Amino acid sequence: MSPDKKPVSIPGDNPIQEPKCDVLGRLDTAKSFSRQVLELDVSEGVAVGVFGPWGSGKTSFINLAKTEFKQAGIPILDFNPWMFSGTEQLVKRFFAELTAQFKIRADLVEIG
Repeated sequence: MSPDKKPVSIPGDNPIQEPKCDVLGRLDTAKSFSRQVLELDVSEGVAVGVFGPWGSGKTSFINLAKTEFKQAGIPILDFNPWMFSGTEQLVKRFFAELTAQFKIRADLVEIG
């Protein structure tokens, strides 16, 4: 390689973690998604999903959306369902993780 040429960096197939890594221009859509979720009436509960085929960028999109949620003061709790098999194990681990997070994170417990 000649000294005046910089090596080309090819990113891995891992999800991006922050807006500065968004080379595909998904940030504006993720911000719009976040704002719409933040405007939902959650008084009776709500579930929001991000769907797409494997490798389509769902996790990267969610990571971009998290930036907006964090700026709005919304606590984020990560749970990776791919680590478990079977419904019973998944539910058991989800609630175990939720309980653990409540014990170690004061920002998740509303006092008053």
